[in-house]
Amino acid sequence: MGCMTLFLIVWVSGWSMGCVGMLYRYFEPVAGEQAIPLFVLAFMWLADIGVAAFLIYFVFAKRTFRFVGRTLTFEVDVLGLKKTQEIYRDDIQQIKLIKDGGESDDSFPSWGVTLEQTGKKKVSLLFRQRLEVSTWLRDLLEAWRA
Repeated sequence: MGCMTLFLIVWVSGWSMGCVGMLYRYFEPVAGEQAIPLFVLAFMWLADIGVAAFLIYFVFAKRTFRFVGRTLTFEVDVLGLKKTQEIYRDDIQQIKLIKDGGESDDSFPSWGVTLEQTGKKKVSLLFRQRLEVSTWLRDLLEAWRA
């Protein structure tokens, strides 16, 4: 996972410099050169912002789990922006350990934990972790649910 993060940091840095250069050329065209079309410039900037947002989430997201009585409070914090979700013990139908990576020859196996709730969509609590970490969380959730 560290190699992918390093690659994305280098890639998005180069892409961003290219976008700044294209923006400069758009507003200050060189005589004799054709101007860069606005839709190309917009596409390049949107792609840059999208990859940067993914990278920020991937690097800085912090997940917190709190068990308070019959409620599991699940919080994702990305640079101060928080999303909180409450999951009630009685609503949990199943806790699953899933394999979410490692299918090809050049990647490491990774695991995650999902919850299936009554009448609601699945909630992914953890993803792309070692088997030991995912198993630990699943066992902790099973013990809390019992």
